[in-house]
Amino acid sequence: MLCCPFSSPDPVAAVTLPDPRLVYRQLAVAGPLIALPPYAAVTLSPALAAAALNHPLLGVRPPEAPVPPALQGTAAGTVFAALVRMRDGVAHRPLKSALRTALESLPPSQVTATAARLANQLAADRPLLPAALTRFCYALPICVIADFIGLPPEHRPVLVDEVLALVRCIAPGGTPAQLTAGSRAAETLLARVERATPGPLWRALDAACEQEGLTDKSLVPLNLIGLLFQACEGTAGLIGQSLLAEGAPAARVAQVLRETPPIQNTRRVAQADTDLGGCPLAKGGQVLVVLGAPDAAGTLAFGAGPHACPGRQWAVAIAEVAVAHLLACPAQQSHTTAYRWRVSANARVPEFISPGDEP
Repeated sequence: MLCCPFSSPDPVAAVTLPDPRLVYRQLAVAGPLIALPPYAAVTLSPALAAAALNHPLLGVRPPEAPVPPALQGTAAGTVFAALVRMRDGVAHRPLKSALRTALESLPPSQVTATAARLANQLAADRPLLPAALTRFCYALPICVIADFIGLPPEHRPVLVDEVLALVRCIAPGGTPAQLTAGSRAAETLLARVERATPGPLWRALDAACEQEGLTDKSLVPLNLIGLLFQACEGTAGLIGQSLLAEGAPAARVAQVLRETPPIQNTRRVAQADTDLGGCPLAKGGQVLVVLGAPDAAGTLAFGAGPHACPGRQWAVAIAEVAVAHLLACPAQQSHTTAYRWRVSANARVPEFISPGDEP
């Protein structure tokens, strides 16, 4: 494994460049697995990415810090600790199985119909101006999940802001103000979910957890909140990028997943001394797993291995409905010409702006 100099292109900064694949190709000249501080390894081939995501000794969190220190003792930390996405091994498997069972138990036609109904409500008057269009991209996936949870419609306007605040709080590098706002949002979201009359997704997850022998009832509302924030950036990025693509809605969504998936990377941490692709990794070593490598052709757009996203069908259905609804108004495309990329270390989300506001 080659250790690249500090002057090498930054694979994290590549996420919000016009074409991140150019950076990945440049880095891959040194090989499919490189050391690039602060990362002990960066995977630049689909095979090594899949190997990392399936590696039994590469986990999602440092062994000594299952919850980030900045979140400990906060409501956001409580949500974080309960999420299936942030667990490994025996704490992960039954909960992940329950979540997958719950999502798959709801007919795709019902997801599509719900997305279409809510798209009509959220974007009744088209074309949407750039700021409203960006808002719609975030709001639709959140509101679809919320509807299936059983959250009342009148919560939707504030719900979107609360989920976005939680996303910013949980993402690495949050400012003190973002951490405070996100923890406050986590408290409010948990109260909202606990007061809701359980909808079909809540009931399905509760039943699936019971079947898996999970007796901690708090896992259900906390992981329903997890679905809200995990659907947010990824699906918003899929909708937004699809508006920048060409063709019919389904073709646009497929193109984005194939070429520039909205989640470009993920991270793993060595739980013990081990190796990846024949290269040694010390305990605690971080691995940056590039999901958007040029030759991945979308195979890693939703991850792989134990932590592969179980919501692929939901995300694709919501994105296709969103794009079809928006582009049914021919004038909508004129409001997608100017955009900036959401500040993020892994999510590729265009945020539409007025042409005069271009950076």
